[in-house]
Amino acid sequence: MKMVLSQRQREELNKAIADYLQSNGYNEALDAFKKEADMPGDVDKKYAGLLEKKWTSVIRLQKKVNELEGKLSEAEKEYISGAPTREKRSPSEWIPRPPEKYELTGHRAPVNRVIFHPIYSLMISASEDATVKV
Repeated sequence: MKMVLSQRQREELNKAIADYLQSNGYNEALDAFKKEADMPGDVDKKYAGLLEKKWTSVIRLQKKVNELEGKLSEAEKEYISGAPTREKRSPSEWIPRPPEKYELTGHRAPVNRVIFHPIYSLMISASEDATVKV
């Protein structure tokens, strides 16, 4: 397996592991680890709790990645189905039926295009009379 850590990162990780072993009383494991990692002397206090901090950061980032993957999956399903709520409603609910809730005014000819802004509550309509209304 190829190492992806730089020399400085590797040394920092080794010192953090050594601090973890020392703070939890794993002295035999600490001595064996120091011998294996060629770490002379005691571990600096600046590495105290570093392994736990890094580990909780990894767990937090992993949860965030899982949450974002779930949102992406939902968005893909919405995109494939064509509307965010189409699967949850029957066709009689999402096909427009009279009476109309809203009416576009100001065009003198039939409206042939309506576009909704994806974020803001904004709508643009285009008509055969060559007008565009916002």
